Amino acid sequence: MRRSIKQQKQRKIVIVSVIGLLCVMSVGYAAFQTNLNITAKGSIVEKEISIKEIKDLYCKQTSGDGLYKDVYEEGRCVYKGTNPNNYMMFNNETWRILSIEADGTLKIIKKDSIGKKFWDTGVGTWGYNDWTRPAVLNSYLNSDFYNLLDEDKDIVVNYTWNIGAVTHGNNDLANQIEEEKSITWRGNVGLISVSDYIKANSNINQCGNYSENNTNWEICKTTNYLKKSERFWTITAYDKIVLNTSTVVYNINSSGGISGESAGYGSYDVLPTLYLESDIKLKGKGTETDPYVIKSY
Repeated sequence: MRRSIKQQKQRKIVIVSVIGLLCVMSVGYAAFQTNLNITAKGSIVEKEISIKEIKDLYCKQTSGDGLYKDVYEEGRCVYKGTNPNNYMMFNNETWRILSIEADGTLKIIKKDSIGKKFWDTGVGTWGYNDWTRPAVLNSYLNSDFYNLLDEDKDIVVNYTWNIGAVTHGNNDLANQIEEEKSITWRGNVGLISVSDYIKANSNINQCGNYSENNTNWEICKTTNYLKKSERFWTITAYDKIVLNTSTVVYNINSSGGISGESAGYGSYDVLPTLYLESDIKLKGKGTETDPYVIKSY
């Protein structure tokens, strides 16, 4: 009888020990699993992403806000829509990514205006539409403005810009792009082209070219994140560039329409635009509250 009682006690001790060991293992596993989850989630949040990865992951949008393949220029991707996730920090200020070029460079535009300025004043009363002359605004952006950029200036690319004159009221975006490419300029800081503005609209069916944008402006202004409350300049000439003769340049008016104005007549908002190197890495979601930030280059 005593032996039986002793055996029962031993069995109880073994059972209690096993249960205790299982509890310790469970707690340890739970802690490990929690730590694993936190680490994994943290890695996703903290992960740096290359421009190529952004292009591969997101350049698939076919409607609404997002990153679309550029059907007019092979290898490019463009952001379209009312408010796509293309916010990024540059020079400690908020900019927006216009496009990822075929060579991987980023084309970005400052979110807010640096103030109202004449495109050119020149010798004549109305100024001239020749950006390469250089226009007064060209000189300002590539000297005063450029020189004030912080250390991120090192990743600005001296790029080739398309600045050719565009046929007024045209309904052929492919031909318009070729017109823009007919004259080029190489520099650090410029402005968006008229085709940049049209391509930023996600309503491709109703707003896909100059004529449609201006005909359907009440609709088109709601699906283009580049539309502003104030008129702003583009880099695109309105009429043929003839030295010391032609004066008119395109701007985007407050209704979202594409307008022409003499370079020295109107003082309009300026949204600097530039290209960044292809090998930079970004972190963030691209939203206004969590914009991309440059982590390495």
